[in-house]
Amino acid sequence: MLERILSLLRDRRPRLPVSRRATRRPLLEVLEERCCPAPLVWSVGFSLPGAATALSATLGSDQSILLFGNGSSSVQQLAPGAGSWNPAAAIGIPRDAPGVALVAGNPSVIVYGGYSVTDTAPTDATLGYDPTSAANGLTLSTMNVATQNFGSTSDGTFAYAIGGSNDAGGLLATVERFDASGDQWVNLAPLPLATTGLQAVYDGNGHIYAIGGQNASGVSSNVYAYSIASNSWSTVASLPTTTTFFCSSADQLSRKPQACLVQPGVSSLG
Repeated sequence: MLERILSLLRDRRPRLPVSRRATRRPLLEVLEERCCPAPLVWSVGFSLPGAATALSATLGSDQSILLFGNGSSSVQQLAPGAGSWNPAAAIGIPRDAPGVALVAGNPSVIVYGGYSVTDTAPTDATLGYDPTSAANGLTLSTMNVATQNFGSTSDGTFAYAIGGSNDAGGLLATVERFDASGDQWVNLAPLPLATTGLQAVYDGNGHIYAIGGQNASGVSSNVYAYSIASNSWSTVASLPTTTTFFCSSADQLSRKPQACLVQPGVSSLG
C-alpha cells in the first residue's frame, strides 16, 4: 500500500512543458574568484645577534632575508632553512634605515638613501649589493634628493623612494624610481601630501600603497595608492589609527591583491 501511495504522489508532480524545461536555469552558477586572507598566526622567529633599531629588510635573489641599518655597515642574513642569522658582506656606508630593494638587474639588491652616520645627514648614495662579495659598494647613480625616513619598496623591476625628510627636517612629497638596467633615478608624480616616517608596499597588481607616517598636521592615518600604469595617486581607506615609524608587509607571491599587514609603530598618543 505504501509503495502505491508514493507512486501516486510521484505521478502528481507538476510537469513543465518541453519548451520550458529546455530553458530552465542551472541551480549552480559560476562565482568570481575571490582571495580570502588566511587567519593571522604569530610565531617566534630567530633572534638577532643583538638589539637593533632603524633596520630595513629585503629578500635576496636566493630568497634569504637581508637586514641593513642600525647605524652600521654590517648586514645580517637569514638564509632559507637556516636556524640563525649570520653576517653577510658589509656595505661601505654606515646607515640608519636605508631603502633596500630587490630589482631586475645585476646587482639585484640595491641600498639607497637613509641617514648616513658618517656624514650625520641624509644621503643620496645608491649602492649595488652582493651578500657573497667582500668587495661591496658598487656605486650607482645618486638619488635626485638626499632623503631619510622615506617609504621604500620594489615592484620586482624598479625600486621606489616615497616621501621622507631632508637635512633640514623638511617633509618631502617627492617620489623617485630607480631603473637598475639604465642606472637612473626618475621623478614620478609626488605624494598628495608631504609625509615622513611612512611605509610603502607593492600589492603585486600594479599598485603601491603609501601608509601612515607624519605630515604637517601630525601623525597620520592616511593611505594613498599609486597606479604604476597611470603615474597617479589616489586616496584610499585610512588606517584605523594614526601611526608612524612602523613596519609593514604584503604577500606578493601569488600576484593577486592581498592583505597588507601593518605592525604598530608610534601613534599620536605616543
